Amino acid sequence: MSNFKFILGLDIGGTKVEVSLIKLYEEKKEELIQFTTDKSHSYSLEIIDTRRIPTERDNGYEDVVKRIAGLVNSVLSSNEITVSDISSLGIGLPGSVDPSTQQMLKGNTNIFVGNDLKQDLLKALDAHFDVEIENDANCFALAESLSGSGQKHRDSTGVEFQEETSVGIILGTGVGGGILISGRLLKGKKGGGAEIGHTQLISKGFDCYCGRKGCVEQYLSGPGFKQFFTSKSPTMAEDPPSTKDIFKMAEENNPAAIKMINEYQDLLVQFLANLNNILDPDYFVLGGGLSNQDLIYKGLEEKLYKQTFLKESRPKVYQNTLGDSAGGVGAALLPFIEKVILK
Repeated sequence: MSNFKFILGLDIGGTKVEVSLIKLYEEKKEELIQFTTDKSHSYSLEIIDTRRIPTERDNGYEDVVKRIAGLVNSVLSSNEITVSDISSLGIGLPGSVDPSTQQMLKGNTNIFVGNDLKQDLLKALDAHFDVEIENDANCFALAESLSGSGQKHRDSTGVEFQEETSVGIILGTGVGGGILISGRLLKGKKGGGAEIGHTQLISKGFDCYCGRKGCVEQYLSGPGFKQFFTSKSPTMAEDPPSTKDIFKMAEENNPAAIKMINEYQDLLVQFLANLNNILDPDYFVLGGGLSNQDLIYKGLEEKLYKQTFLKESRPKVYQNTLGDSAGGVGAALLPFIEKVILK
């Protein structure tokens, strides 16, 4: 594990790029984020520094790579660390990443599609460390399963990381997912595994940019929630409230907002039940802006258990514990997982 002293994680999205400088310890440190992989291996991680810049994707791929390299160098310089001190870099991208080429094939930020970000960034940094690239939702799921909510689950059940099945779901600008089975990310042949936001939830529902109708993303994402609300409350269509405002209205006992949130939760339950009946996971963990709304969890597990085929299967549904740090932490841990835990 000594080769993983300092690691970097890049969480790259359509609007922001965040870098996390992390130090790993092969021991438990009470003040740090801790995780165990089995009964004999415990680790801690320290987030030394985290910074972000706007992606500014309209300026093109080469400019974004240059600015990412500048961001990384500024973090290293500020912490008196050189590139040679870094053992590995993990990158989360907003799209499907081919496991064999490590290139993004499809996503909401097309400047990365078909480009060799791994080699281009190493060249810009004049570095030679290990690099692993994954879908950003996979990075979220990995972070929460290994060192976030998953650790809480292991502490309460005694199940080991490599014995778990877990599902991470981001309810944000879109709906993304990551699935871990026996400690391994479900990637699929070309990196399209766990694209759960583009499974159908409503027959003949809202149009989705992927070409289908009624996708999960069109109902359970932030924009989808807002669109669904205004479709149910046409009087508000001209000046629709924000998602946060809708939840605030519900807390103030607004009937339309309460009804909408109940319908949203029913759709979320339907979605989770479908995933549960396919995967039979130990737990789900929710991330993204909507996951921070406590109202969606009220009675959620009980409703889910009523819809599971196998009644003995009662998966927990956790709210994320790492918050905005999850993407960068999960990205940084990608090489560690591949070379230490799954070797």
